[in-house]
Amino acid sequence: RFACLVQDITERKRAEESLRESEKKFKTAVLHSGIIFAHTDCNLRYTWITNPHPDFNPETMIGKQDIELSDNQGSRKLMEMKQEVIETASKKRRDISFPLSNGNHVFDIIAEPLRDGNGQVIGVSTCALAITERKRAEEQIKETQILLKSSIESPKDMIILSLDRQYRYLYFNKIHEESMNQVYNLRPKIGDIIFDYMTNKEDVATVKAHYDRALGGEGHTTIDEYGVAERNYYEVRYNPIYNDDNEIIGVTSFASDITDRKRAEEQIRKSEKDLAEARRLAGIGSWEWFPESGHINLNDQWINILGYVVGEREFDFKWWQESIDPDSEPVFEKALSDYLEGRKSKYELEYRMKTKEGNWKWIWAVGECVEWDKAKKPVRFLGTHIDITDRKRAEEQIRKLGSAVDQSIDGIAMNDSTRKIVYANQTYASMHGYTMQEIMELRFKDLIPGDGGQTWP
Repeated sequence: RFACLVQDITERKRAEESLRESEKKFKTAVLHSGIIFAHTDCNLRYTWITNPHPDFNPETMIGKQDIELSDNQGSRKLMEMKQEVIETASKKRRDISFPLSNGNHVFDIIAEPLRDGNGQVIGVSTCALAITERKRAEEQIKETQILLKSSIESPKDMIILSLDRQYRYLYFNKIHEESMNQVYNLRPKIGDIIFDYMTNKEDVATVKAHYDRALGGEGHTTIDEYGVAERNYYEVRYNPIYNDDNEIIGVTSFASDITDRKRAEEQIRKSEKDLAEARRLAGIGSWEWFPESGHINLNDQWINILGYVVGEREFDFKWWQESIDPDSEPVFEKALSDYLEGRKSKYELEYRMKTKEGNWKWIWAVGECVEWDKAKKPVRFLGTHIDITDRKRAEEQIRKLGSAVDQSIDGIAMNDSTRKIVYANQTYASMHGYTMQEIMELRFKDLIPGDGGQTWP
């Protein structure tokens, strides 16, 4: 007789097959995950390992310690970590770097106690994830952040800050903090609204309008005054901040305190106004000349000297050429060549120009080349223009008077404070029987024997 027991194990077989399939998938996943799983006993010798670095054979690793496989600082740190897990029966996690054949590699290692059925620690279970690229990226990000921060903080005269859409501080550099303390006697904090630190209501309205323009997508630059007791000028560049979806999430601004520059500009404008007035009173015109093109720029006083009013016609090079005395052209050529060839330190000459009424005026022009090209050719001249007509007339009168004295039938002479003859006409020299050269070497007392010099002034 036979007796048999038949049991339906279909479900168990299916479960076993599913388990084997899951285990296969798990091993495949682990193989391609870059994660190293391992068990070591309490002597820190490997009892199981999967997916080690290609430098190591998992079969030959069994029964060995890390320093027996490769004695380096990373191996010793790993063994120290495992020993701590055994001694404290607690989980540990560290980043450890290992020198391998393809360079240094960093692993994020988690080590936990391995326990038996009674809960006794019988070894260590480790899970190691290669994070070399991540660490490099982190280092690169860190370096970039340091570089960015140093770039932002290093300019000693640049104020940098950023706000969100509610005008709250996202960032500001040290220069901004010091500037706010100087202007409003307050130091801002991240997360606070910028307007809470601006005690001048007009300043708040001005700044808000500029930030609103930037929040609307308009980058722009402004120059405004800010402050309470003392007002300072700031030049500010506002730019919107965009997120990855191209949405405006805030504003960044770059500002410079240009108070000294503005005051200098105001002083320059005042000086220029004073200089222009002084030139007007002195009758001095100014000119700018570009030899290559012949283009000229003349100031108001220059034009007024010739009887014209600014704007009544075009005062160009062609008009200037038509207005000068043709006899003066050689004078221009000589003055220019003397200056350019180094015989004279300035471009200087006297010439005649026709006025609006058709009369002639004598002009004294003095200038210098203030810009040269690479070939050392003159590019731009600047100079002054003075009406010397009255002086020329006076010189002509003196010349005529001198001629009359020279040709007079009366003897005429002059002496200096030492009674030496400094001038005598021909008649005077002839009266005393001397040549012109001889008489100029004498004193009046030499002409009067026995005088002793007392009767002559």
